[in-house]
Amino acid sequence: MGGGLSCLSASNTKEVAEPPEMPGEATLPTITLSQWAKLQDRDPTIQCIRTLVHARTDEKDKMTRKQRANESQEVRIALRDWSKFSFCDDVLYRARTSSSGEVYYQLVLPHEFHQEAMKGVHDDCGHLGQDRSIDLLRARFYWPLMSADMKKYIRTCKRCTRRKDEAGLKTRAPMLSIELRNR
Repeated sequence: MGGGLSCLSASNTKEVAEPPEMPGEATLPTITLSQWAKLQDRDPTIQCIRTLVHARTDEKDKMTRKQRANESQEVRIALRDWSKFSFCDDVLYRARTSSSGEVYYQLVLPHEFHQEAMKGVHDDCGHLGQDRSIDLLRARFYWPLMSADMKKYIRTCKRCTRRKDEAGLKTRAPMLSIELRNR
């Protein structure tokens, strides 16, 4: 993605900023936009979201509670941000506003790439902590339950758990009574 994505705004006239280059930038293989669209269509959760977003007539359209109840948990979670989804070259993105107020777009990432993305922003960037890893992931991608997935990934990271064990954060000597001898 280089230069600003103008086709993502509702009116197709507003130029938006992209997240700045940062560690973990190349977390996924290079894939064309048409390939991303096909990959999103193969993912059942994203396919459902794509269908619903394509069908809406206005960004302010809201699904009824009854309509949402028929969807999977992941789709229901994504639909909380219903108005933030849009297409560019038939690829689904989610708008996100940075702390500085700039709007940028997260690629709605198919499930088959979740592990690779988490590895890219955590392992390949030096085993950063939860908050920083989640920030890097959010700067690029979106999928429902992404934060929970990243936290689980870090909790089960062998290198991180080993380092914590070596630092004495998890394993400590057991508490024992000490007998004092009379001198």
